[in-house]
Amino acid sequence: MRRLSVAVLISMSATVLAGCVEAPSEPGQARTARPTPTMPRPTVRPTRPPQLVDAIEAAVLAKRTVAYEITGRNGGDNGPTFAEVSGEYRFNSRNSVDFDAFLSLEDREGETKKSEGIGVGSAFFLKPPPDSGLPRGKSWIRRDRDDWEDPQVYRPLYNEAIRSVDGIQDWSMLAGAAKLKPIGRRTIGDVETTGHQARINILDAMPKVDDGSRRVLSDLYAQGARSIGFTVWVDKDYLPRAVLVNIELKSRLMLLDVRYRGWGKQVTIAEPPAAQVWRRS
Repeated sequence: MRRLSVAVLISMSATVLAGCVEAPSEPGQARTARPTPTMPRPTVRPTRPPQLVDAIEAAVLAKRTVAYEITGRNGGDNGPTFAEVSGEYRFNSRNSVDFDAFLSLEDREGETKKSEGIGVGSAFFLKPPPDSGLPRGKSWIRRDRDDWEDPQVYRPLYNEAIRSVDGIQDWSMLAGAAKLKPIGRRTIGDVETTGHQARINILDAMPKVDDGSRRVLSDLYAQGARSIGFTVWVDKDYLPRAVLVNIELKSRLMLLDVRYRGWGKQVTIAEPPAAQVWRRS
């Protein structure tokens, strides 16, 4: 079963877009989540990576919705040097998450590119920068979330923007770690949290994770990464409040900082108007 999939690895990792299995809503129609008020609690304190992942996922599915912000830095010679992503998630089940994402990417010449992505059900929509060569009257590209083949002309954009929005599981990837290291408490905003740290050996983790995560790990391994460091900060209900990720690639260090706020608050995620969409798959 594919675990909850959320954003951690932004453009600089060149990962792939993971699919969801839930049927899409009608075009242009928003779906509003109604969070469940009852919070589950693990019967024992999680001490192993899979136990912590299970506790986090149970809490996330109880609240269902959250806003997020991601910042990333790429220390290498290629690709963007700085990226910011913000948006909202709606967790429908362990197999399905809807999202919207607003991206800003800064390259080494100081030029900033902005784009937007929406994932609803089985559909993924990308709104590239205005000079991206879309057909007249179209401002969005639609593709199925299980379509792994990018149109050649847009491949750099997918690599540098939305295609990885839900391609790596930040907390779920912890299931591939050998052990957890508790790192004490920290206040994030006005919420007291507990930190858990793990380092994942990519080759060792591959048999322990689902297909979506395995594809991401394979892609990172091909780029030269051999391990991924995670730090996850959770509140008393095991809701994640922050995730820090560091990945050493062949010639650069990638650093990502994910923050979550407003667990359980209403979100509205809608497909763009059908007339503005160029359907690719």
